[in-house]
Amino acid sequence: MIYDKIFKAGLVVGRFQPIHHTHAQMIQASLDLCDQVVLLVGSAQEHHTERNPFPVGLRMEMITTVFPTERLIVRPLTDLSHENDITEEWGAYVLREAHQHVDNPIDFMAYGNDENRRGWFNAESIKDMTTLIIPRHEGTQSATKVRELICQNKFWLWLGEVPYPIRGYYTQLRRILSTIDYYKERYDLGTASIQDPISE
Repeated sequence: MIYDKIFKAGLVVGRFQPIHHTHAQMIQASLDLCDQVVLLVGSAQEHHTERNPFPVGLRMEMITTVFPTERLIVRPLTDLSHENDITEEWGAYVLREAHQHVDNPIDFMAYGNDENRRGWFNAESIKDMTTLIIPRHEGTQSATKVRELICQNKFWLWLGEVPYPIRGYYTQLRRILSTIDYYKERYDLGTASIQDPISE
């Protein structure tokens, strides 16, 4: 199918724990500029940990809830060894995985201004790639802060930090966090006290 965008194939990589406004800006910009966008959800093998509490299936479901388009190809991406193992070998692995899902070479990549994704790749592998750096949205705008708002049960503040279509996932996310020792101890979470704020 021909969409006639500026770029043929875009790439977005992140953990999306969970998706928030800066993530959504990156994805939307990529869709605006590219025929197709491959979105790789990193640390796919991780769940129920401090940094990666939400399972990859749930993360992918929330992304496609926000962006229900066939032009966005959402796939899991496991770590090579561990989350912080960011080398050119990792970059080559990311590109191999991305290229499996599109017909054209990746010629566009979007990422946040707190990260240098170009450092993942050797110069030759990205010489024909355009990058777009998206500044963080004003406010908390990190997945860590977004999780903190869930733990503090600040539903309306949380809703201001995430795409509106995922509002119905709040209670499910809070219940998952309540099963993880780090969050239970730090925020005194108890599953008995968790109620759906939308239905209250």
